[in-house]
Amino acid sequence: MNIFLIRHGYAENFGSDYERALTENGVKILYETFNILKKIEPQIDLIVSSPLLRAQQTAKILREVYAVETEIVTENMLAHGGNTENLLAMLNVLPGDSVAFIGHQPDLSYHASNMISNSGASVTFFPGSVAKVRFEGLPRMRAGVLELLFHG
Repeated sequence: MNIFLIRHGYAENFGSDYERALTENGVKILYETFNILKKIEPQIDLIVSSPLLRAQQTAKILREVYAVETEIVTENMLAHGGNTENLLAMLNVLPGDSVAFIGHQPDLSYHASNMISNSGASVTFFPGSVAKVRFEGLPRMRAGVLELLFHG
């Protein structure tokens, strides 16, 4: 199974945290990033996103670029403070072999570290960053392999 951890694109620096929208440049960079990603990783089966506006907008761009047929799943634990074990357990009931999780910092660094390391790997996600973690069989803590990390 492949998991893509994606931080939302560049967003406005004002307003309610839940309602901060992507900037025009943030949208442009996401399209560029996702088009490059699609050349490297041609399949994403399902998109799971934080409910915050900038993450939902990022999810819609990813869905468009990949022509994902399933609806975007909104998951509150991707907003802030989610538990990695719960995130991985959710994969047992979701369809697809390639799932994208769209969220925020510092949570994505925490999740990536928990998925790939026993010793607390340091993985930094800038806006629009994408990490791919591959699992043999069912995803579980500290059993993933970081195969890709880039920022557009």
